[in-house]
Amino acid sequence: MKNFKNTYHWLVLLVQISCLIFFVSCESWYSYCFSVNNLTSDSIEIRTTSLISDYKIQIHNFNIRNSDELVFSVYKDNPSDTFFIIPPRSSFSAIIGWYSRHSMISVPERDGIVPLWTIIKMMSVNETSIMPSVWNCESKWEKELLQDNTTVTYELNIRESRF
Repeated sequence: MKNFKNTYHWLVLLVQISCLIFFVSCESWYSYCFSVNNLTSDSIEIRTTSLISDYKIQIHNFNIRNSDELVFSVYKDNPSDTFFIIPPRSSFSAIIGWYSRHSMISVPERDGIVPLWTIIKMMSVNETSIMPSVWNCESKWEKELLQDNTTVTYELNIRESRF
């Protein structure tokens, strides 16, 4: 009977340690994606601060108008450039992510993320500046929580009438 108690205690201890290791070692991937969608028929120029280098950038077309149109996508990991051109009917996406054992709060600043609306210094179309009030605060961006609360997306749609 004494052997059974010792074996039982060791088994319980082993299960507890296994559970602890499992739960402590579980990390999740969290990310924010900020997208500026150019819905105009002209290119949009974006100038940012150097903090953009913390992001991965993708510039891609999102609206294929006909079968002859080529699909394109440009990726830049940790860009050093702070000037970007978004072609007509295309999107500029700035993505940042990290592994963590702690849950995402889903508020960029509280998660230690500098949001794109504070990194953008200037936006223009055909040398006409887009007023900062169009893009410089969170309320101007559409927010969506995706994938079991591990990804937050913000989208800003720029239309002809917005500038």
